[in-house]
Amino acid sequence: MTGLNSQVPANAVQQLSSFSDAVQVADWAKEAAAASIHTGLVTGRGSNTIAPLQSITRAETATILRRLLQQSDLI
Repeated sequence: MTGLNSQVPANAVQQLSSFSDAVQVADWAKEAAAASIHTGLVTGRGSNTIAPLQSITRAETATILRRLLQQSDLI
């Protein structure tokens, strides 16, 4: 529906290693996390971290949803 999945290269999971806390991403979530970062939906939390073990805030959720809708040409 969004068309963003077709933009993710096969090596996207390897790009997670650029974040200092990438080893904390669960194996089952690595592909989705890498796709979210590659497409720009998620950019991390400063200091080169993605904080995979932390809770997401309402503001971060709203930002991700806005980016998803904009990149999908739905808004």
